Amino acid sequence: MVQGVLKKLADARLVTTGHETVEVAHEALIQEWVRLRDWLNERRAGLRLHRQLTEAAQEWEIKGRPRNVQVEAMHLFWTSPRLRGTSQ
Repeated sequence: MVQGVLKKLADARLVTTGHETVEVAHEALIQEWVRLRDWLNERRAGLRLHRQLTEAAQEWEIKGRPRNVQVEAMHLFWTSPRLRGTSQ
């Protein structure tokens, strides 16, 4: 089903597809397709959270794993709107 939808969108030149990627070809698609825009925003929020957690983990390693940095990282993780099921 997904492949069929992607093929139709690609045939209409609304998206371009790669080996494991799909890119939106026209900004208007994002502006007008509310559900797509929501999906993209959710993905961005998840990527932002991942980046923040990765940076916090690296800082913790660099500083010799001090307890206070671990607590800060856990606070960041558990207070994330993404984990609470809300958007930022």
